[in-house]
Amino acid sequence: MLYKLSSMFMLICLIIGCTTQSTDEGGDSIFPVPPVEPEERTIPSEPVVIQPQPEPQPEPIVDKPEPEPVAPHDGARDLVAPKLVESTIKSGATGIDVNINAVTLTFDEKIAKSDIKIIDAHNQNLRWKRIIDDKNVVLTALADARKLVLDRQYSIVGSVEDAEGNQRVVFITFTTGVNELGDDIEDREDDIAPRFIRTTVNNGDKDVNPDTDHFIFTFDEEIGATRLNIRIEGALNHLGWTHLIRGKEIVLHKLDRGGSLRAEQTYVIQLAWADKAGNWDPGGVIKFTTRVKE
Repeated sequence: MLYKLSSMFMLICLIIGCTTQSTDEGGDSIFPVPPVEPEERTIPSEPVVIQPQPEPQPEPIVDKPEPEPVAPHDGARDLVAPKLVESTIKSGATGIDVNINAVTLTFDEKIAKSDIKIIDAHNQNLRWKRIIDDKNVVLTALADARKLVLDRQYSIVGSVEDAEGNQRVVFITFTTGVNELGDDIEDREDDIAPRFIRTTVNNGDKDVNPDTDHFIFTFDEEIGATRLNIRIEGALNHLGWTHLIRGKEIVLHKLDRGGSLRAEQTYVIQLAWADKAGNWDPGGVIKFTTRVKE
């Protein structure tokens, strides 16, 4: 019996010793220890504040430059007016032959339009024909044009335009020669029509008295002949007034059987005149309106 108790005691000691040895040597424990779960921690934080979003600002309005106009043709736009490069009569020339029957002005580009003419010292148009030929403007004395006269001053005036509308003004003055003997020409032939000075009714006048029975036209020299009539605007028949020449004046007056002026009516006077040498001026029209009759 004692022997059995000793054997059991030794067996228990042997088991306890083996268990302790395994633990000391760093091996696995016979009774594994469950792992310890880490304790969850909450990190306190600042409260979240929602920041307001800035409102979108409109873009500033900036004036943009106007686009350059597009030229109607290929290439750069022409902004330069035609330049006079040559003329058969130079400005300031003297002793010009009165028998010349053409004057040519040449420019540096093609001419599209021109109103150039020759005038005398009294601003009277010589009525030379104007011809546009590429870069040239030619003034030609046709049969009905007035000729140049000895020892007179004339001007070539007007303007030209190119196809783009660029305008160049032309002003050339010249003087014709004297007679071959060099004498002063006191009795030279008169070839200048009388110059219109004034009238008792002007073109565009309004409120003309409908009781008016005559009009007077005054010139700078004596009148030799005239063509003159008065009619209602748009009508074909004249009023039947007559005229008389009184030295440097032409008088248009109503006859007893002629038509009287009416109130609030527009009338047209057609007038042309000539001096005693037969120099005619084609004249023109004078349009006026009568006022309300009182």
